[in-house]
Amino acid sequence: MCLSSLDENFSPEPEAEGIGWKIFDKEDNGSLLFPIKRHEGSWSARANRWLTSPSGQINGWNYTDRPFRYPKGFHLYPTRKVAAEIRFCEGLNFTVRRIKWRGLLASGEQDGFPVIVVRQIRILPKKRR
Repeated sequence: MCLSSLDENFSPEPEAEGIGWKIFDKEDNGSLLFPIKRHEGSWSARANRWLTSPSGQINGWNYTDRPFRYPKGFHLYPTRKVAAEIRFCEGLNFTVRRIKWRGLLASGEQDGFPVIVVRQIRILPKKRR
Protein backbone atom coordinates (compact mmCIF):
# COMPACT_ATOMS: atom_id res chain seq x y z
CA MET A 1 0.00 0.00 0.00
CA CYS A 2 1.10 3.56 -0.66
CA LEU A 3 0.36 6.81 1.04
CA SER A 4 -2.53 8.73 -0.50
CA SER A 5 -1.31 12.00 1.03
CA LEU A 6 1.89 13.23 2.60
CA ASP A 7 2.07 15.65 5.55
CA GLU A 8 3.56 18.77 4.00
CA ASN A 9 5.08 20.12 7.24
CA PHE A 10 6.73 16.83 8.19
CA SER A 11 10.48 16.63 8.84
CA PRO A 12 12.16 13.18 8.88
CA GLU A 13 13.63 12.11 12.21
CA PRO A 14 16.23 9.39 11.48
CA GLU A 15 17.06 8.86 15.17
CA ALA A 16 13.45 8.79 16.44
CA GLU A 17 12.01 5.65 18.05
CA GLY A 18 8.52 4.69 19.09
CA ILE A 19 5.66 2.20 19.15
CA GLY A 20 3.12 1.64 16.36
CA TRP A 21 0.80 -1.05 15.01
CA LYS A 22 0.99 -3.15 11.85
CA ILE A 23 -1.33 -5.63 10.16
CA PHE A 24 -0.12 -9.10 9.26
CA ASP A 25 -1.73 -12.14 7.68
CA LYS A 26 -1.57 -15.07 10.12
CA GLU A 27 -1.07 -18.66 9.02
CA ASP A 28 -2.82 -21.52 10.84
CA ASN A 29 0.46 -22.38 12.60
CA GLY A 30 0.68 -18.80 13.98
CA SER A 31 3.42 -17.59 11.62
CA LEU A 32 3.09 -13.97 10.51
CA LEU A 33 3.16 -12.91 6.86
CA PHE A 34 3.43 -9.47 5.29
CA PRO A 35 0.04 -9.05 3.56
CA ILE A 36 1.00 -6.65 0.74
CA LYS A 37 4.72 -6.69 -0.09
CA ARG A 38 7.58 -9.05 0.59
CA HIS A 39 10.55 -8.12 2.75
CA GLU A 40 13.92 -9.30 1.43
CA GLY A 41 12.15 -11.69 -0.97
CA SER A 42 10.02 -13.36 1.68
CA TRP A 43 6.42 -12.99 2.84
CA SER A 44 7.46 -14.27 6.29
CA ALA A 45 7.58 -11.66 9.09
CA ARG A 46 9.80 -12.86 11.91
CA ALA A 47 8.99 -11.52 15.35
CA ASN A 48 11.39 -10.07 17.89
CA ARG A 49 14.22 -9.15 15.50
CA TRP A 50 14.97 -5.89 13.70
CA LEU A 51 13.91 -5.69 10.06
CA THR A 52 15.26 -2.89 7.86
CA SER A 53 13.47 -1.43 4.87
CA PRO A 54 15.37 -1.13 1.59
CA SER A 55 16.38 2.39 0.63
CA GLY A 56 14.79 4.24 -2.26
CA GLN A 57 11.72 6.29 -3.03
CA ILE A 58 8.03 5.56 -3.60
CA ASN A 59 5.93 7.49 -6.08
CA GLY A 60 2.68 8.40 -4.38
CA TRP A 61 -0.46 9.70 -6.03
CA ASN A 62 -3.50 11.18 -4.35
CA TYR A 63 -5.83 10.96 -7.38
CA THR A 64 -6.77 14.65 -7.32
CA ASP A 65 -3.48 16.46 -7.06
CA ARG A 66 0.05 16.08 -8.33
CA PRO A 67 2.25 13.03 -7.67
CA PHE A 68 4.65 13.06 -4.72
CA ARG A 69 7.63 11.02 -3.53
CA TYR A 70 8.55 9.65 -0.13
CA PRO A 71 11.15 7.17 1.21
CA LYS A 72 10.47 3.44 1.14
CA GLY A 73 9.72 2.03 4.57
CA PHE A 74 7.33 0.09 6.76
CA HIS A 75 3.86 1.63 7.11
CA LEU A 76 2.53 1.71 10.68
CA TYR A 77 -0.68 2.90 12.30
CA PRO A 78 -0.72 5.00 15.48
CA THR A 79 -3.14 2.81 17.46
CA ARG A 80 -4.37 -0.77 17.50
CA LYS A 81 -7.92 0.47 16.96
CA VAL A 82 -7.01 2.30 13.73
CA ALA A 83 -5.06 -0.70 12.40
CA ALA A 84 -7.97 -3.05 13.13
CA GLU A 85 -10.34 -0.87 11.06
CA ILE A 86 -8.38 -1.17 7.80
CA ARG A 87 -10.62 -2.55 5.06
CA PHE A 88 -8.04 -4.35 2.89
CA CYS A 89 -7.84 -7.04 5.55
CA GLU A 90 -11.33 -8.36 4.95
CA GLY A 91 -11.14 -12.01 4.01
CA LEU A 92 -7.65 -12.49 5.44
CA ASN A 93 -6.82 -14.27 8.65
CA PHE A 94 -5.28 -11.03 9.87
CA THR A 95 -3.81 -9.97 13.15
CA VAL A 96 -2.67 -6.59 14.43
CA ARG A 97 0.68 -6.57 16.19
CA ARG A 98 2.52 -4.04 18.32
CA ILE A 99 5.72 -2.78 16.69
CA LYS A 100 8.83 -1.06 18.02
CA TRP A 101 10.17 1.24 15.31
CA ARG A 102 13.26 3.34 14.54
CA GLY A 103 13.87 6.04 11.95
CA LEU A 104 10.79 8.14 11.14
CA LEU A 105 10.83 8.75 7.36
CA ALA A 106 7.39 10.13 6.43
CA SER A 107 3.91 10.81 7.75
CA GLY A 108 0.60 11.02 5.95
CA GLU A 109 -2.61 9.16 5.20
CA GLN A 110 -3.27 5.80 3.61
CA ASP A 111 -6.86 5.04 2.60
CA GLY A 112 -8.08 7.79 4.93
CA PHE A 113 -6.16 6.58 7.99
CA PRO A 114 -3.09 8.21 9.61
CA VAL A 115 0.17 6.37 8.87
CA ILE A 116 3.86 6.83 9.58
CA VAL A 117 6.62 5.35 7.43
CA VAL A 118 9.68 4.06 9.29
CA ARG A 119 13.08 2.58 8.39
CA GLN A 120 13.20 -0.32 10.89
CA ILE A 121 10.66 -2.42 12.79
CA ARG A 122 10.72 -5.11 15.43
CA ILE A 123 7.53 -7.13 15.87
CA LEU A 124 7.09 -7.34 19.62
CA PRO A 125 6.17 -10.63 21.28
CA LYS A 126 2.46 -11.07 21.78
CA LYS A 127 1.42 -10.28 25.34
CA ARG A 128 0.04 -13.24 27.24
CA ARG A 129 -3.39 -12.74 28.78
